[in-house]
Amino acid sequence: MMYRQTREREVKGLVEALQVTPPRPCSADYLDVYLTTAQYPSLAALECLSAGSSSECIWALAVLGGRAVYKSETDALIQVGQSHSWHGLTPHQVAYVCWGLATARHCTPALGHILDERMAERLCELKPRQMTALLWGCAILLHQPHAALQGLTTYFKVDDVTGQTGLSRFGPRQLATCGWALSVLQQQGTALFWLIWAEICSRPRASFRNKAVLMQLHQVTLEANTAGVDTALYDKQGLLEAAKLVWDIEVINKCSKQGSYYARDIVTTAIGLGLQYVEEDASTGYAVDVSLPHLKIAIEADGPSHRSRNTGQPLGPTLMKQRHLQAAGWQLITVAHDDWDKLQGQSEKLQYLQEKLGDLLA
Repeated sequence: MMYRQTREREVKGLVEALQVTPPRPCSADYLDVYLTTAQYPSLAALECLSAGSSSECIWALAVLGGRAVYKSETDALIQVGQSHSWHGLTPHQVAYVCWGLATARHCTPALGHILDERMAERLCELKPRQMTALLWGCAILLHQPHAALQGLTTYFKVDDVTGQTGLSRFGPRQLATCGWALSVLQQQGTALFWLIWAEICSRPRASFRNKAVLMQLHQVTLEANTAGVDTALYDKQGLLEAAKLVWDIEVINKCSKQGSYYARDIVTTAIGLGLQYVEEDASTGYAVDVSLPHLKIAIEADGPSHRSRNTGQPLGPTLMKQRHLQAAGWQLITVAHDDWDKLQGQSEKLQYLQEKLGDLLA
């Protein structure tokens, strides 16, 4: 109930910012429909928005539509913000923008302008939840916020007087997400990563019981292994072993479920090529859509959740999974959902997959 009330308050803020006056009291469910009708105002009217309103609109549209809708509206808000008001954003509003764009899977070079050096100096004003959202957003969109990372490294260093760091305010889930985000961005060799990792390993193991948190920590370990970084250095409580156990169980559980439409269609095509395959294979250490174990080839169907909705580029977590599979000795074939959708009939699909596999079948 509390979440719904918060959501409706934010939605009402969006209505006010966009100068929309619904004909009856606004609710989140109603606005979802209202914004898609002809009553929605011209996007040219958005030019009057302030920096705060722009950031909150991007956030609210992401809450309402996720990655499915409001693509053009988000583009318009980015354009307005970039030309008029990014320089007026507060650190909190920057976190809203990063989280909103990542939730919508909406990539934009505007993040480079938002997270500039001036903003990096002010990130210490963020609460742990907001700082985590910012790093998570950068990881999803694969944006390297170099100035921000340098600023956070300075902020998180151990205080010579108190012996504490700024990370002492972070909860276990927030620490795990920050460590995971840096791993997605391949920052596992940096001072910032080690500050976060040391803090994680200093906490009681019992505080990391959440399944999602443990799975993030296992991915951190996998990424570190690909770079030759030993994350076991600070682990004195068997945290990494517990994370791997949860990961392995979850991968097996995921592989026991039916795959996506794209994965099933690829299986049908693989049968047509006479290939010996395994559907939803867990032997790779990940849940792989289709594998050819005798050739150590993994075929991944990249659905809409794996790619940016506006650029089509793979997202951060997708590329991290690909790195881990390749590090384990698997040859990777990716099939983008939009490419697959363009194929007409089984013969084109057979030719497409044959060309994708190419010399790997020789």
